[in-house]
Amino acid sequence: MKKTFTLLFSILTFCILSGQSNYSQGYKEYDNQNFQKAIYYFNKAIDTRENISDSYLYRGMSYLYLYDAEKCRADFDKVLELDPKNKMVYTFYGKYYSLTNQFAKAVESYTTALERMPDDYRLYGERGAAKAELGMYSEALADADISVQKQPKNYRGYLNRGYVKMRMDKYAEAVEDLSTSLAVQKSEKGYEHRGMAYALLRKNDAALQDFEKALEYNPNNPLVLYYQGEVLLSTGQQEKACKSFIKSKQLGNDSIDDVISKAKCQEVKN
Repeated sequence: MKKTFTLLFSILTFCILSGQSNYSQGYKEYDNQNFQKAIYYFNKAIDTRENISDSYLYRGMSYLYLYDAEKCRADFDKVLELDPKNKMVYTFYGKYYSLTNQFAKAVESYTTALERMPDDYRLYGERGAAKAELGMYSEALADADISVQKQPKNYRGYLNRGYVKMRMDKYAEAVEDLSTSLAVQKSEKGYEHRGMAYALLRKNDAALQDFEKALEYNPNNPLVLYYQGEVLLSTGQQEKACKSFIKSKQLGNDSIDDVISKAKCQEVKN
């Protein structure tokens, strides 16, 4: 009887540790921006019902960063179903709405999240970026400044403030903030946004270098491919530009048919 109990206890302990290991590994891959691998481990964590709400949260964000908004939204809705009082989900809804261009809803979600977590100063930067998209530049910069002042070692604060300044046409200042963000921690969005700022400053070589670095994180980022194509076209590299444009369209960017036509990509052999 004692041996049987010991065996059962060992099996139970192993299952629990395995579940924790899957979630921890998933979060590690998510934090390293390896989103496909993160999804794999979060799937296993969900199957074993280990850290289930958090697994749905971060699997949803992994889907969003891979531009699968439908699966992302389904995961966030599942979190609210499992835990209606979950505080973090409003933060993640804010990210979902921002990345799907629903900026008014993003501001609402971040405001709700701040009401529940007023000391999470990262949220000010996220809300600031959404406000900038709505043309609320003074409020956007005020939010971004709070985020940087309260957490000067957090790369996301500089990332969001740099984006706000870029929307305000302060491109050189944007580059400074985005460079600080990348010095603290390298990120796909850091390179993407700084590349955009460089492009707007007509520093084409620097822009292309940053877009290449962003694509190392995710070679199927349709927005970066589009920006890359625009810079390549402006520097007379039509064939390379068209390859970027066409791949961007194949990945779901259906709004660039006119760009492809004007670039005369139909005349380029792919």
